[in-house]
Amino acid sequence: QLAETGKLDPFITLNNGNRMPQQSFGMYKVETEDCKQVVLDAIEAGYRHFDTASFYGNEEALGLALRQSEIPREELFITTKVWNDAQKEGRAAVRESFEKSLALLDCDYIDLYLVHWPVPGHHVETYKELEL
Repeated sequence: QLAETGKLDPFITLNNGNRMPQQSFGMYKVETEDCKQVVLDAIEAGYRHFDTASFYGNEEALGLALRQSEIPREELFITTKVWNDAQKEGRAAVRESFEKSLALLDCDYIDLYLVHWPVPGHHVETYKELEL
């Protein structure tokens, strides 16, 4: 699009047609006690894409902060990830990890759910579970 309009689109259109903000706010090492203010400051700065993971331990605090922001859910893009332990435990644990993340974030859907680190010998089955 840059070549066509001279402007960079702040979104990327994914293969399923959903649009993802190119710039995201990473939640790694954001402590739960700081999360609300950090997220509200990020929203004030214009962020609408938040990137967290089960491993970070702040999904619940992020979900709470996003709800308190009063930004409509459809204007937010939430990415989270399955961690290695669930992959090693098998497909059921991967599914449980997803459901736990969804519950902790306390939202109806997750926009993008990723394999945090492809664990050799397990990542293919993890991916297959996430296809469902």
